[in-house]
Amino acid sequence: MLEKELKKLTLKKVFRKNKISQSSGKKYQSVSLITAEHGDNVWINGFGNYITDSWKDGDIVEAYVWEEEYNGKIGIKFDVQKKQMSDRLSELEARIAKLEEAMKATAMPTLPLN
Repeated sequence: MLEKELKKLTLKKVFRKNKISQSSGKKYQSVSLITAEHGDNVWINGFGNYITDSWKDGDIVEAYVWEEEYNGKIGIKFDVQKKQMSDRLSELEARIAKLEEAMKATAMPTLPLN
């Protein structure tokens, strides 16, 4: 698995840990998953965000999954931002358009100031 593939994952165990980057000093959340698809001995790792915050054991989720080498070891990584963030942007754009239409439809007529 060399490139990122969008997959459905059945979460058996979700583990979150807040960390601080050694290189930048910034805080981030690490999320590790055990899934039915990969077995009980394989952890899948990624970064936490507003999407992964709601994940819990037993959920079925979609994520991009790929293998990556780090310090000579092959690990499995996941990411959710690529697809869901663009979906969220489209959803927000549609909501803004509806609000703009509603504002135009309910705008009060202006009276001349003479």
